[in-house]
Amino acid sequence: GWRYAIPAYAAACFVGYSRVKVKAHWVHDVIGGAAIGYLAGYLFTTPYQYKDYYFYPSITPNSVGVLCEKEF
Repeated sequence: GWRYAIPAYAAACFVGYSRVKVKAHWVHDVIGGAAIGYLAGYLFTTPYQYKDYYFYPSITPNSVGVLCEKEF
């Protein structure tokens, strides 16, 4: 929720600003990284629904993948 998102976004903005300030990255690098981070967060925390199919990220100590579930 927003209770955890706001501090996380504030910290990410500070890190992005500091990376540009010390000339370690360009502004478009930081914007691209933020977009990738936002999309990854959205995709991996929101179950994707396609009719009777459900897709979820699956992360275990030994593997990373996608779980596909079908309702009958």
